[in-house]
Amino acid sequence: MAKWFCHWETVPTVMPQDPEESIKLQIMMLERVKADMAVGLLVDFGIRSGEVSGYGISGDMSEEELNAWLMKWTPYVKFEANPVITADQQIAALKKLAEMMKKKK
Repeated sequence: MAKWFCHWETVPTVMPQDPEESIKLQIMMLERVKADMAVGLLVDFGIRSGEVSGYGISGDMSEEELNAWLMKWTPYVKFEANPVITADQQIAALKKLAEMMKKKK
């Protein structure tokens, strides 16, 4: 299982053109975000001020779980998702790399 950094961006061509409808849809989606945070599917979320994009960091989930979770935002939002690791995981990986490099000498 991994945590995922997800850059998201709304898809303007499918967003309602009526400002009132657009506001209603955006509020509904943000309420879903809050619900996902309450149950741990998301651990952090942000919107670029004045923009229609931002980021989310998921809780631990498999690629399949991530895919299923992202599909619920279709067609209004597109994503780029990348797994992220902790500082301790990176330290362990760097130590393993250093060991491997010593063995090659």
